[in-house]
Amino acid sequence: MVSDVKVRLNNSVKYPTMRYQLIDYILELSDRDYQVEYWLGDDKKHADVFANLDEVIHFLFDDSLIAECAENSIGFILVNETEAALISKITGILEKLINVLGDVSDRAYLERPEWGLVIKLAQQLFEVMNVNDRMQNNQLSS
Repeated sequence: MVSDVKVRLNNSVKYPTMRYQLIDYILELSDRDYQVEYWLGDDKKHADVFANLDEVIHFLFDDSLIAECAENSIGFILVNETEAALISKITGILEKLINVLGDVSDRAYLERPEWGLVIKLAQQLFEVMNVNDRMQNNQLSS
């Protein structure tokens, strides 16, 4: 589950805090159980957590502009081309879904056949980012 994952800041990028935010959103995208419980679940049960697909979309498309050109985020938020390629695939699928579905419920997005690929790609991206951050942290401690 997303809340059980601990991530360290990667100071090899210009904006490590934004990278941390990105990782948090990627974790949300990678975890179907989290999505069902927090995005679709009872708001009263998780009143202390503000989580939904809209927040993820705003970060990727508005706040960070990663969706516009992920390669331009290398060195700023992303570490390398592998991360950029994976996030580009994710944002490409999300953009297509936004164009088809528009402003509808999170449930409508999660019910689309393409959503399974979003989850799979997000899982892959999280693993890549986690490895990159561990390598960077190991270099700092050496």
